[in-house]
Amino acid sequence: LEKKLHTLTPQSGFCLFLTSDIHPKLPTALLRTSDLVVSDTPTGIKATVKHILHGIPSTRLNNGVAEQRRLFLLAAWFHAVVIERLRYAP
Repeated sequence: LEKKLHTLTPQSGFCLFLTSDIHPKLPTALLRTSDLVVSDTPTGIKATVKHILHGIPSTRLNNGVAEQRRLFLLAAWFHAVVIERLRYAP
């Protein structure tokens, strides 16, 4: 995966949003080339979304276009839903 990651040439506007638990088999090359937001989330979707959005610098949120802010919100909401669903997984 690490070799393949360096040989790919993505399009200029390509973005990948990935949510994951910490795991020893997660490729370190992927982590090194990524912008990471790590958080131990509180209970509930609304509290998790607020927690994640407070972790993003306001200059990054305010300087972007409206679509970028919507993507931050969507990624935070998606992560919150995944984390909340994992609480009920066997």
